[in-house]
Amino acid sequence: MDEMEAVRLKDLEGHEQAECADRMNISRGTFQRILTSAHAKVARALTEGLPLEISGGEYCLTKSHNVCLDCGHTWPACCGGTQGEGEDAQCGTCDDGADLGSCPECGGKNISRSSCKDLEQVGDEPCPRLDA
Repeated sequence: MDEMEAVRLKDLEGHEQAECADRMNISRGTFQRILTSAHAKVARALTEGLPLEISGGEYCLTKSHNVCLDCGHTWPACCGGTQGEGEDAQCGTCDDGADLGSCPECGGKNISRSSCKDLEQVGDEPCPRLDA
């Protein structure tokens, strides 16, 4: 996941390496090593027709978050549970009208879903999908 985030920040979003390292809370040298490793893997996959496997750690590929309207706690929505592929992929737990469960902080059931664009932060941390 670190390699994918490094490629996303540097190559897709076009940030300078120092800023990327700051966003990932790592040194610039560590960022450079992670990025170099990621580039080598992508190049090998492309030139040799190998699959890319992205794994490791907990992550969320959505820009939505659950918001407890009782206590204000926010947490990523739809981590996992994806059904289908590509643009047709849907999270089996995030269909409109689906039960969003309860708040992990207070246990409340008054849950709403918001886009990261609507949130300044996710829980105690700034939303990683928002541009600083």
